[in-house]
This record gives sequence, C-alpha cells and structure tokens, in this order.
Amino acid sequence: MPVAAKLSRKLYETFGDEAAEAMVDWMQSVDRNRAELRETNDLAFARLDARFGEFEARFQQRTDELRHDADMQFAGLRQEMHSGFSAAHEEMHVGFARIETRLEQRFADVLKWSFTFWIGSTVTLVGVLVALARWGSP
Repeated sequence: MPVAAKLSRKLYETFGDEAAEAMVDWMQSVDRNRAELRETNDLAFARLDARFGEFEARFQQRTDELRHDADMQFAGLRQEMHSGFSAAHEEMHVGFARIETRLEQRFADVLKWSFTFWIGSTVTLVGVLVALARWGSP
C-alpha cells in the first residue's frame, strides 16, 4: 500500500527532499515486507491446513478401520455367545427331561408301594375282623 500523498507532502516539507525520499522508500519497503509476510503466512497456513487435512483423513480412516474391526469382533462374540447359549439351553432341556423321568419313576414307585401297603393293610384288617367275628360268636 503506497504512502498517502498528504503524508508524503508533509514529510517533504518537514525533513527535506533527501530525508523524505528515504523515509518514503523505507515506508514503502515496510509495506512490501508486510505484504510478503502476509503472503508467506498465508502459504504457511495453507500448508498447515493441508497437513491437518491429511492428518484428519488418516485419523478418520484409522478410526473407521478400528470401528470395523470392533464391529467384526463383536459380531463374532455375539455369534459365539448365541451358540453357547443355544447349547446350554439344549443341555438344560435334556437335564430337565431326565429329572422329569426320574420324578415320574419315583412317583410310580410311591404309588405302587402305597397301593401295596393299602391292600396289605386292608387284607390284614379283614383277617383280624374275621378272626374276631369267629372268636366272639358262640
């Protein structure tokens, strides 16, 4: 940005031609250096943005890979758990079937022995009553 004409005239009046010319050259040099510095900073920020973009892309890719790997491992774990629970469920049904069979056998045994004791008690009671009836009658 060139030095304003009003400022340039004031410099010439105050310092004279040679000093004013040096001062104007120095100020224009500062303006050029500032523009170059701005351009250099813009390039540096552009490079930094590009590097961050690369980093972000690699980070996103790695995150996606890790997420995919975790999903695959969880899917395998789910399948393994499903298989294990299914097997345990089948074993439980087999165990319950055995228990049910044994309970039925025990119930049949109890019923058989109860019937046997009931018949035995009834026969004994009838025999005692018959014996008492014969003994008590003249």
